[in-house]
Amino acid sequence: MTISDHQIEEASKMGAKLLGMTTIWNHRYSNLNGARTNAFGLATHLLNTYQNVKRVVAIVGAKGRSQHSASQVVLFDVTGLDEMIVADLTGLSNNHDCASYELDAQGNTESL
Repeated sequence: MTISDHQIEEASKMGAKLLGMTTIWNHRYSNLNGARTNAFGLATHLLNTYQNVKRVVAIVGAKGRSQHSASQVVLFDVTGLDEMIVADLTGLSNNHDCASYELDAQGNTESL
């Protein structure tokens, strides 16, 4: 079982739904909250495409072996989940590298 498989299985038990996967380079110095990251872009796409998805959480899965290799990022729909459950999802991430995204009143993605 891979790191991401484990995260997906455990998150599903908590009620989160897998939405997709992407990558981030040099996760130690990158910010998943940054609008230029793949995670932010995919979260924006998911929030705008699926009307029932109101909140997305991204967590870092398998890390790249160096700053020159990509790390996996797994995105989950956590719409309607209790805040404690959402907080527990961060425990599935390596070093608690995670981000949460919602649409603001103007329909723009904001990172929480």
